[in-house]
Amino acid sequence: MMGSGSFGTSQRRVSAALLLLATAALASPAAQQAAPPAAQAAPAGTAEDVVRDLYRMVTFEAGKDVDWERVTALFIPEAVIVLRASRTSMNVFNRNTFVDDFVRFIREAKLENQAFEETIVAIKTQETGDVARSTVHYAARIPSRGRPAQHGIDVVLLMKADGRWRIVSIVNEIVRPGVEVPEEIRK
Repeated sequence: MMGSGSFGTSQRRVSAALLLLATAALASPAAQQAAPPAAQAAPAGTAEDVVRDLYRMVTFEAGKDVDWERVTALFIPEAVIVLRASRTSMNVFNRNTFVDDFVRFIREAKLENQAFEETIVAIKTQETGDVARSTVHYAARIPSRGRPAQHGIDVVLLMKADGRWRIVSIVNEIVRPGVEVPEEIRK
C-alpha cells in the first residue's frame, strides 16, 4: 500500500498531465466543431451529470442494447480513454475504439442476453471555469454470474464548450491489493 505522501504526489502529476491534455483539446479545431446531434439534444447540466450519464448509459438490462451514438456524443472527438488491461499494461483508446472495445467485451462475454452494471459507488467532481475533474469509484458486475463486483477508479476530465460539458479523457485503474480507493472518495 502506498503512503499518502507518494499517492498525493502521484495524483498531482496525473492531474497536471490530464489538465495539459484538456488544455490541448480545448485549443484544437476539432474540439470546437459542433457536437453530434445526440449531444446537442442533451441538457447542459453539470460536469458530474455527464459522468453519471456515462455510467447509466453503459449499464444495461438483459436483452437491451446500449445506445452507442449517445455514449460517443458525451466525448469530444479527440478524447483519450486509458483502461487497465492487466496488472502490468494499459490500453489507450479514442472515443470510437473505446466503444468498439466495449462492444467486443459484450460479445466475447456473451452478454447480449444478460445484464451488465457499472455503478458509481462514490464520486467527487470539481468544476473550475470551463474545465472539470471527476474522480469516480465504481463497481462493475454481471448480476447473473453471481460473482462479486470488480471495483475501479476512473479519473475523468471534462471541458465546457458551447454551454455543454463533454469528456476529454478518462484514465482507469482497478482497485486491488496495493491500489486502494483514494481517500477523497472513500465512503
